[in-house]
Amino acid sequence: MDPILGLLAREQMLMQAHLDEARAMQQKVPKEAKALMLPSVACGLYLDALQNNAFDVFSQNMLKGAYSPFWHQLQVKRHYLLGTY
Repeated sequence: MDPILGLLAREQMLMQAHLDEARAMQQKVPKEAKALMLPSVACGLYLDALQNNAFDVFSQNMLKGAYSPFWHQLQVKRHYLLGTY
């Protein structure tokens, strides 16, 4: 594996760990404040897309947009309605 891709993979795992930790603590977040955490949904989508593209931020799929804007909006609305992030 290219050293830069290895570094990106390690950073992605670290970012995913932080996101998982925040999601594990969501029971402590008041219901009114959970909407402030909705941008983390986009972060999760991007991290998943990065992993699916072998951590290559310059792959054609990542440059075109790793996921559709419709899918992004659908996931944000879903998490909003469920009160999760």
